Amino acid sequence: VGTTRSPARATDLAAVGIEPAIIDVTAGDPGWSKLLASSVRPATIFWSVSVDRSASSSYHDVHVGGLTKLLDAVHATGGASPRIVFASSTG
Repeated sequence: VGTTRSPARATDLAAVGIEPAIIDVTAGDPGWSKLLASSVRPATIFWSVSVDRSASSSYHDVHVGGLTKLLDAVHATGGASPRIVFASSTG
């Protein structure tokens, strides 16, 4: 599963064979629990989220706060932990 906040980017991920998950990682409830509790729990989550310069979210909100929410959801839902691959958006 590849994470993104953009429907356009979701199309790009799907085009290269990555199942997209459109998630607002800065939301109070981004939807991680629903994704992780699904009948087909992802084996790998590819973090491909970047900061939206037109939004009020900071780099910290997205990459620290958002990633913390993901890790907390993985822990809370139990079961086998997916591999999490973090792709840097800054190089």
